[in-house]
Amino acid sequence: MISAVADQYEIHPQTLRLYEREGLYKTLPQRRQHAAHTDSDLERLEVILHLTRDLGVNLAGRRDHTEHAREDGRMQVQIQEFIAS
Repeated sequence: MISAVADQYEIHPQTLRLYEREGLYKTLPQRRQHAAHTDSDLERLEVILHLTRDLGVNLAGRRDHTEHAREDGRMQVQIQEFIAS
């Protein structure tokens, strides 16, 4: 549940929902009130919280970091495919 994750990481559930709306964090919808959180979701959340709490990065900076991480992941896949072929 969103509230359980929010409690675990000491953030408000609305903050998680904001992160979802901004595309920083995703959950897998299961039922109306519940959502599934994968290990990679929680790792991503930990990075977001580190950027915010420890480094003072604002929402725009977190969004930029998330987009760069996605690009890096796509590039890594392309490199792996190139090596494999």
